[in-house]
Amino acid sequence: MTYHTDPETGIFRTKVGPARIPLVPLLDDLVGDREVQNGETVDWRTMEPIKGGLFDPTVTGGHGDPSGGGNRWSYIKLPMAFPNPVMEEPIRHLLGLTKQGMTDIISGKEQLDGKTGTQAIGEALAAINLPRALEKARQDVASGKKTLRDKAIRKLGYLKSAEKLGMHPKDWMLDKVPVLPPAFRPVSVMGAKKLPLVDDANYLYKDVLQLTNSYKDLAADLDPEHLGQEQAAIYNAFKAVTGLGDPVGAKNQERGVTGILKKVFGSSPKYGVMNRKLLSGTVDMVGRGVIIPDPDLTLDEAGIPEEAAWEVFAPPVVRRMVRAGIPRQRAIQAIKDKSAEARGYLQKEMDEGVVILSRAPTLHRYGAMAFRPKLVMGPAIKMNPLVNKGPGADYDGL
Repeated sequence: MTYHTDPETGIFRTKVGPARIPLVPLLDDLVGDREVQNGETVDWRTMEPIKGGLFDPTVTGGHGDPSGGGNRWSYIKLPMAFPNPVMEEPIRHLLGLTKQGMTDIISGKEQLDGKTGTQAIGEALAAINLPRALEKARQDVASGKKTLRDKAIRKLGYLKSAEKLGMHPKDWMLDKVPVLPPAFRPVSVMGAKKLPLVDDANYLYKDVLQLTNSYKDLAADLDPEHLGQEQAAIYNAFKAVTGLGDPVGAKNQERGVTGILKKVFGSSPKYGVMNRKLLSGTVDMVGRGVIIPDPDLTLDEAGIPEEAAWEVFAPPVVRRMVRAGIPRQRAIQAIKDKSAEARGYLQKEMDEGVVILSRAPTLHRYGAMAFRPKLVMGPAIKMNPLVNKGPGADYDGL
């Protein structure tokens, strides 16, 4: 991944390779013809997936299959194309709409070019002439008028991104909601009472399916212009799935159900997945020690004291021994006894892995570096002295 500043807009951007792949064909390739028909998950008595539901093995790959099940993307078919919630801001800026204005158009309260509903937004996006829109945005940026320039800069950024990706703004409309593989939204039971544990995404996908089915039923009796509120409800449910909106159902609001992006990022970086699941979790397989120089080590080797190695590498060594057919309790005892058999597996684990050495406090990227571990005698960690300068290591501790 490379980073650059757009010379025309001054906006700091990332660029991932030269590929220009439209979003819609990519989505179709991802989900194929695997349509989820209903919002049910499993039979909680047997844990068997409901046919056509969110865990149907023929559609999504099922769940809990150790051979790799539950790894398929699928989709929910929408009654018409809706704005991709992730692209709501670009859509609004290109069409000159406020957030409330876009909501009113989808719900049928306001018109866009004489039409209402998501169809009006889709047709307005399709009518954009990309080269002309780019030229107009550039002219507005160059005009120097502050009232035009700020909006034009943002608009130019969105248009240029679409052009570079080989897309047109009309591709920001989707008639399918992509459904995550079950591996990322599991269900299970807890305790002797088998209390259901359901990942939030499953509740939100069920909302989309229920609202979509209700819309289809009403559409059989009502004209499209009378279904604006139902369209808005489906769009809000779609936004809730992505995590860019709140759940549409009162029960899900009470449960505190959150969408995918909201769960990933949290209310702030401090409460995102990275902090909650990784950084704030208990860290196993960690040891501390002082360092001493050893010029016989190569630059990518670190000498790990044998006593520390037995403790730090115990979990993966047990796993390796169990996979080799050794009973778990015997493997644990062999490590406690530091038997010759366990020593052989310890050496294999160290030969194939790496360790991270960090100098506290870690103030920059060289403060934590990976090394190939090597068993050494004594209580201290050993390093080639030529490596010391990067992390600012000294012989008072690492």
